[in-house]
This record gives sequence, structure tokens and C-alpha cells, in this order.
Amino acid sequence: MATIVCCLATLIGGCASAPETEEATPPPAPVRAPSLDLETPPAATDAERRAYALMRELVPLHEQGDAGATATIVDTLRSPDATGQPPVEALRAAARFRFDAIELETALARGGVSEDLMQAAKALAPTTLAQERRADELRIRVFANTDDHAGASLALMRVAERGLYADPNTLAAATWRQFSKLPLPELAQLADTAEPSLAPWLRIAFEMNAALTHAEQVRIWHQGRAALGDHVAARLPPPALELIPATTQFALLLPFSGDLGPFAEAVRDGFLAAHLATLAEPDGQRGFGPAHRQMVRIYDTGTLSVGEAYRRARADGADVVVGPLEKEAVGELAALSSALPVLALNSLDDGAAAS
Repeated sequence: MATIVCCLATLIGGCASAPETEEATPPPAPVRAPSLDLETPPAATDAERRAYALMRELVPLHEQGDAGATATIVDTLRSPDATGQPPVEALRAAARFRFDAIELETALARGGVSEDLMQAAKALAPTTLAQERRADELRIRVFANTDDHAGASLALMRVAERGLYADPNTLAAATWRQFSKLPLPELAQLADTAEPSLAPWLRIAFEMNAALTHAEQVRIWHQGRAALGDHVAARLPPPALELIPATTQFALLLPFSGDLGPFAEAVRDGFLAAHLATLAEPDGQRGFGPAHRQMVRIYDTGTLSVGEAYRRARADGADVVVGPLEKEAVGELAALSSALPVLALNSLDDGAAAS
């Protein structure tokens, strides 16, 4: 009997220590409830139940970065089932946006931007403010890499107007990059036909693309930004403006020696008068602060060949070439495949201006 009592006491003691062991064991991780837009709707059809079940599998896999499994379920939702309809068609608005966004991100991860992606980005139909932000961020990624520069420019400007983007620098870079790839006539036409809120931005882009120097772009930007007021474009300057050199240097290639000397002197005097007038303006009046000054160097093509004058100008750091004046010299310079912007003062034999 004593033996039995001792055994019972041992069992009771063991039971008394059990709570300590249980307290030391971490509780199981809570099961995260699906968000409301992934819950199966009340009185759902069989198609809806299947579609929402697939979405509840898809979303966590996408969030975990499992690209292979994500792509498999996206394809399943897109493929016709036994009823002949793809399950995705049974999703309601909020869940459908989540699917469309995941499908778009999956396609972007696979690489390349197609017309189908462009249309998918435009067709996104967010139902909440958070979804609108996500939609605009996806559109920026798609439109930044498309070859439809006109369509992308308009789409990116509309994203900018909504103001929901997280990174203004990325948006600005994408928008100005698309502007820079548009031919000037097409950019001008776009400015003339776009809605009034977008036209001012496009006109500034046209003038900046047509400018010959960075310093001229600075002047255009400052003037345009002042005219834009509180327009969103005024807060999104072109990233290229950060690369503006301290000084814009002009090289005048003119024949001061010889019969055309008086004409060369007249061109030089007029150019220098305009240059001095710019220097006399208060800093910043035309967009040039003290760090954005102009410099003029003169090269006599009466004593130097135009090729030698051009090579010296480049070696001296010229940004823009003005001249030459003689028709033959213009032809010679055109044959050099100039790497600098050239304002030629004569034309080629066929009547086309050299530039």
C-alpha cells in the first residue's frame, strides 16, 4: 500500500510540473485571416468559390516572392475551366484589381514591355486609394520602358497629375525620358492637341528639346516653371538639369582675313553685343546664375582651315560652333561629321542648311 501511495505522489508531482513546461513552449503563430477582398462573397456561385480560393493561394505566394508558383496560379486563373470560362472572370472588382496588379507585376518580372502590357496598365481599375497608388506605381514602371513615346508621355503626365506616386524622381525621370525620345514635330503636335492641363508641360519639353545648350535649357526651365505656377510639372524638373556645365562656350569660326573680313566682323560684333547684354543682366534673370555664364572664342578661318579651326575649338572645350561663313567651308565642316551643335551661316550646294 505504501508503494502505491508513493507512486501516486510521484504522478501528482509530475502533473504539478506540467504547466511550467507548457508555459515555456512558444504559442503557435496565428493564422492570418484573408483580407476582405479575398473572402468568398455571400451566396457565391461555384465559379466564384473556385476563383476566390485560387486568389487566397495566389496573394501570399506573390508576397513571398515565389515567382514560379505565382505564375502557375495566374495562368490557372486565366485559363478556361470545365465551364469554358476562366476563373478570373468570376472575381468581383476589388479582388479583380489585385489579380490584374499581380499579373502585371509578374509579366514585368519576366522582362520586356509589350503593347499588351501597355493596355493592361491603362485598364487597371482600382477601387480604393491604396489600390490607386499601386496602379500608378505599376503604370510608371510600364510606361517608363515602352517604345510608344507619345502614349507613354501622356500616361505619365496623367499619373503626375493624380499625385499618388511615391517617388517623384522616378516619375520625373521616366516622363522627361519619354519627352526626349519624341521628334520635335511630334512633340509640338502633341502639345497642340493635348488637354489644357498637359499642354504647358509639353510646350516646355518642346522648347528644351530644341535648345542647343544646357544653359539654354536652364533658361527655358526657369521661365517655364514660373509660368506653370502650382502645376505639377513645376515640381518635377528634368533630371538632366543636374548635369549642366558651369559655362557654355561658343566658338565663332569666321574668315576675318580676306574678302569676307567685313562680313565676319559684322557677325562677330552682333554676337558679342548680344553676349555682353546677357552678362549685364542680373544673375538669374534669364535662368543663368553666376555659375551659368557664357564664353566666346574666335577662330579665323581666313588663316586656318575650317577643319583645324574646328579641332582647336573642340580641344578648347567649345559647346556650340557658330559659322563658318563661306559655302565651301560649310561643306567641309559638314563632311567632318561634327559632334557639336553647329549654327552654320551659309548653306550647302543643294540648299539644305548645315547644322
